[in-house]
Amino acid sequence: MSKSRKNCVSICKLLQVSVLLAVRDCVRFPIYKALHDVERATLLFPQVENVSENDNAVSKGQKFLKELKFDFEVKMADDLHVGDFLTSTLQKTLRFINSVTSDILKKKVQHQLSLSQSLVALETEVKGVLKVLGLMSSSPYAMVLKELKDKALVRAGLTDAELQLLLEKRSEAREKKDYHESDKIRDDLKMKGIAVMDDGQQDWRPRFKEDNVN
Repeated sequence: MSKSRKNCVSICKLLQVSVLLAVRDCVRFPIYKALHDVERATLLFPQVENVSENDNAVSKGQKFLKELKFDFEVKMADDLHVGDFLTSTLQKTLRFINSVTSDILKKKVQHQLSLSQSLVALETEVKGVLKVLGLMSSSPYAMVLKELKDKALVRAGLTDAELQLLLEKRSEAREKKDYHESDKIRDDLKMKGIAVMDDGQQDWRPRFKEDNVN
C-alpha cells in the first residue's frame, strides 16, 4: 500500500468495515464460533457425574488437549512459528470441538459430565493460547461473533434483512431442487465476503480473501 498507488486505507475507514483484532487474523471467527458452541453445549449437561472415561470423545478430547499444549510450546520456542500452529494443531482441535459440540447440540450423544469437563478444558487451553498471542477479547463470545458479522455485512453492502431474504430465497430454491439458482446466490454472497453454512438453520459466517474454506 502507498499513497502514490492510491490504495491506502485510513485507520478510521478500516475500523468501519473490520473489527480491530480481525484485521490481524482472519481465523478469529471460527475460533470464537467453536468457543461459543462449547459454552452453549456445556449448559446442556446435567450436573450429575456419569463417568465414562473410555468414551471415545472424552479420550480424544484429552489427546487433543495434550497435543495443543505441547505443540504451542514447541512452535513458540521455534522462532515464534505462530502461523504453523494456527493452521495445524489449533485447526485440528477446533474441528474436533465443532464435531463434538454439534452432536451435543443436536442431542446425538449421551450427556456426560466427563465429556463436558473435557470440552471446558480444551476451551480454557484455547483461551490461554489466544491471550498469549494477544488475540483474546474481553467481550463475551456471542458479542465478538456479532461484531464480526456486522462488519462483514458492511463490507458486503448488505443489511441483515437483505441477507436473510437472500438466504430464504436460496432455501426455497434448494427445496424446489433449483440448484442453479441456489448455487448462484451462494456464489454471489461468497464474492461479497459471506459464506453460507448449510446446517439447516440458514446460518452464515464472514469470509475473507485468505479463507480457503468454501
